Amino acid sequence: RQPYDRIVRVVAMLFILAAITVVTVSGVWPAAQDAVTLLLVLAALIVQVGFPCIALEQVFQASNRFDRANQIQLVSSTVQAALSIAVLATVYGIVVLSSALLAATTLRLLLFIAVLPRTVPGAHLRLTALDWPLLKPLVQLSKWAFLQNLSASLFDLAVWTILGSLGSMREAALFGLAGKLPTQLKN
Repeated sequence: RQPYDRIVRVVAMLFILAAITVVTVSGVWPAAQDAVTLLLVLAALIVQVGFPCIALEQVFQASNRFDRANQIQLVSSTVQAALSIAVLATVYGIVVLSSALLAATTLRLLLFIAVLPRTVPGAHLRLTALDWPLLKPLVQLSKWAFLQNLSASLFDLAVWTILGSLGSMREAALFGLAGKLPTQLKN
């Protein structure tokens, strides 16, 4: 393995361990430590599912299949909105709201995987037969971009963790609506 692979794994683990350590040791939210730790785990899962979604969406866009990418985005956004409204209507906490986001993101990934072979000519997703020599130059070119994307995603999720810990569900929903609506309209 490349030293870069080890560095990325170590940095990712350090981010997760640092966040969990700060929550556990600081005692800032002693009543919510379990929920915050679970939120951090959910955030890590959302990032792990979200990154492949970005890559697959780029394949659709590179093949000029914006229609299919938009259809998948519409379906997953609708499911996310419906789940979020259902969670907010039943007054569940932010952990369940984060689980709804994970479910919608997972649905988006599965839809991209399902329609890829029929939509993009010549595209085949082989999850078990990775061509390492072909991937090596790409990884060498993208190491700093990966770290920047990882840190930006973790920062975005940190905002939600802090807001969910300090604010109410109504405040989190208003913040989410105000922050995500322009992005959804743009997509």
